[in-house]
Amino acid sequence: MLNRIILFLCLFFPSVIYADCREIKVLTHPSYPPFHYSKKGQLVGPSIILAKKIGKKLGKQVKILPAKPWLRVKKMLRNAQVDMVVGLKRTSDRERYIYFANTPVAPNPMSIFVRKGEKKTKDIAGWMDLMSLTGVMSLGDNYGAEFDIFLNKNLDMIQAKDPKSALRLLKESRGEFAILGAATGNYFLQQEGWATEMHEKFQINNGLIYLGVAKKSKCAAIVKDIDLILKSMNQTKELQKIYQFKN
Repeated sequence: MLNRIILFLCLFFPSVIYADCREIKVLTHPSYPPFHYSKKGQLVGPSIILAKKIGKKLGKQVKILPAKPWLRVKKMLRNAQVDMVVGLKRTSDRERYIYFANTPVAPNPMSIFVRKGEKKTKDIAGWMDLMSLTGVMSLGDNYGAEFDIFLNKNLDMIQAKDPKSALRLLKESRGEFAILGAATGNYFLQQEGWATEMHEKFQINNGLIYLGVAKKSKCAAIVKDIDLILKSMNQTKELQKIYQFKN
């Protein structure tokens, strides 16, 4: 009932909601470089830069909260303990408690990573080839609606606490493949010196990441203005400049 009231006010009386939105509290995944990540407990990266720019364009104060585990971030969104999240997949489950801006903030294709020289994964090239193998995934992550259904029905998966840990488990032969965002997986391979041992085998989809606002938040109505801002930033290539890094 509360969500319906908020949506009604958003559509017909936006000023009512805006009046209470004095500060936008922001969180995101604490271990998803190069998009966003925790550095000494503070969130940094392109997604945080974007959140601050959007706050400035809206004329609102933005408060970047200290980094929290991803599952806790999602719980805080459900309870409106945080207002905005930047850089996540848009799924039907998340749409129950998040209003998503329609304009994506960046491409984020999902990929399969394997150990180099592994006989079992030498010839894999598609989803069906994963069914006889054991995989590793990051706790709480989603990879796109179609692949998520396939994964839940057909794949034997080990859950790691975060993407970096998923790659570490793969390195330690705890699984035969790992699922990560292409940019994130390749980032960790380079940063940790693992590129000689593991590599990206193939992409499973052409994913996108979005910005969302908690439905129960006092700032729920701003999602419409945020989408207009993102559309403008996309047209002027400002979004692409913010998320400019090597995948």
